[in-house]
Amino acid sequence: MKRFVKMSLLSAALTCLSSEIVAHAQTHPVSPSFYPRNFSGMGDIALIANENGVSGGELYTIINTRVADKPIVTVHDVMGHVLSATFSPDGAWLWTRVSSGNSATSWVVSANGRTRYKLAEGAENLTWLAHGHTLIYSRANIIYRMTPGSNPVTLSIHLPQNSVISGLSFSAGDQNAAVSITRNSGNITKWYDQIGVWNRSSGAWRPIVTASAPNGLILGPFARNGQSLFYWDDPMHSASILADGVPLHNLNLSGKNQVIGHTFATDQSIQPFGADLAVVWQSHSRYLFAGPKTIAIWPGATIPVGKSSVQLDPALSSSGDLAYVEGKEDNQMIQSNRNWMRFIESLKLATYNLNTHKTNIITAAGSGVMTPYFNGNGSRIVFVRQNAVMWVTATNRGPAHLIAKNGAASPGSSQYGSKRAFMIADVLATPQGLNSNR
Repeated sequence: MKRFVKMSLLSAALTCLSSEIVAHAQTHPVSPSFYPRNFSGMGDIALIANENGVSGGELYTIINTRVADKPIVTVHDVMGHVLSATFSPDGAWLWTRVSSGNSATSWVVSANGRTRYKLAEGAENLTWLAHGHTLIYSRANIIYRMTPGSNPVTLSIHLPQNSVISGLSFSAGDQNAAVSITRNSGNITKWYDQIGVWNRSSGAWRPIVTASAPNGLILGPFARNGQSLFYWDDPMHSASILADGVPLHNLNLSGKNQVIGHTFATDQSIQPFGADLAVVWQSHSRYLFAGPKTIAIWPGATIPVGKSSVQLDPALSSSGDLAYVEGKEDNQMIQSNRNWMRFIESLKLATYNLNTHKTNIITAAGSGVMTPYFNGNGSRIVFVRQNAVMWVTATNRGPAHLIAKNGAASPGSSQYGSKRAFMIADVLATPQGLNSNR
């Protein structure tokens, strides 16, 4: 069993006094360094440190708490070989996907790494409900609900025979629920997907869109008003086709369907806000330097983009601002380390105000910026710059501040979604009233 850091209140207090912490992890020849004091008051963050950008890295959390009304910032080495991680709404837990040979296993682990639970083999489509730390997931054609430390409870859902659940989605406040399935009867060429509305009280499932065989559908999020949802086509259930982007649909719960863009099939590509609006990141190529890559407010106008530029990695704040990365488009690039690094150096952090429609380059972030996230109140932007995690103010005032730095300096591959030296897995505003028991 891999060792992980345990912090008492005393050691947590000492953490707050130190400007630099080196967290020792067995999976790294050079352990990352952390500067927790620079993250004070900014909520919680989960970071994955990857050795030379390989898949499955060390998961760390930086947690803000209060003890005797004094702010405390702690760093925790949570677990190794992690592919992804997501905080529960109350910040007490994370669900993680952990690399296990040629497959992945699902775990629920406390934010400080002290307690962990391995979910049953085949657990998929993990989703936190809107409040607390209740987890919903599926195995085959069964849906379970659990809280960490308790036995899973089977939920009622009446699905067609010969079907496997492929996706779960809940509207804001968990008002509505959708479930996608794969109808897998007979030869694989006859398989097809459906998306339906799930009545959690009765267990009834009503299909609202059906793909033609042998095609799939990938379920996305609900609009914030819960009256429509987003999904992607998945032609022939092909990962290769998905890698370059596929049509994105908006589907009303009454069945009205429209294509609204061509994007990667990821949460980053469609981010609902307001009642029925969404940020849509358009792309037709897996290569980050290949255009066109643009960001649009749906339904509405495309955000202004510079000539021969690509827009990457959109992130929404709670206050109505958008952060993204803008870089030099190069559809003729001959791939080499030198050309890739030249493209990386062209990447600048930018913001767009959804109310004033004004854009702004955040010069304080420097160049080589990737994957921005806002902190809880939208005042600061956290981002990766090669092998470091940093933050700047959203108003472009003051310098960039270092949060963590990894010994590995690899910027990763030129393909979207590739693993990098440091990855921001999740950022969460610290819930009010939480104490140091996390």
